[in-house]
Amino acid sequence: MMGEPTPTGTMRSTIWVPFTITIPPFYTYNLTLEFIMPSSSDRVAVDVLRIRISYRGRNLLCFAEGDLNDTVIYDQDIHPLQNDRLTLPLGYVYNPGFTQTRGDHMESDDQVKVEVQLLYTDHPM
Repeated sequence: MMGEPTPTGTMRSTIWVPFTITIPPFYTYNLTLEFIMPSSSDRVAVDVLRIRISYRGRNLLCFAEGDLNDTVIYDQDIHPLQNDRLTLPLGYVYNPGFTQTRGDHMESDDQVKVEVQLLYTDHPM
């Protein structure tokens, strides 16, 4: 999240929190993203709602921009009505380094921006 403003919100408001992931050229990863929300023993402070990919670099063709909610796994470990964990198995991700081979490489070619939608709960921790 370097270079991004820190997201803020109020009770019962939703925000999209961005994360930038860099996949180096010529590497393959079996990638799973997992977001675990802060909680006490019986309450979640922030509920996780959705995830999307808002940007993908030119070298990362296997990422689709837009919603991925049909492959998302939600868990309610703390409270049965609150999503306290979101898991997104992306499978094998490969960066073939097309732009490096062509000679027009930019750092953003190897990056994916993932955004997670969060809901601030209406109770204190």
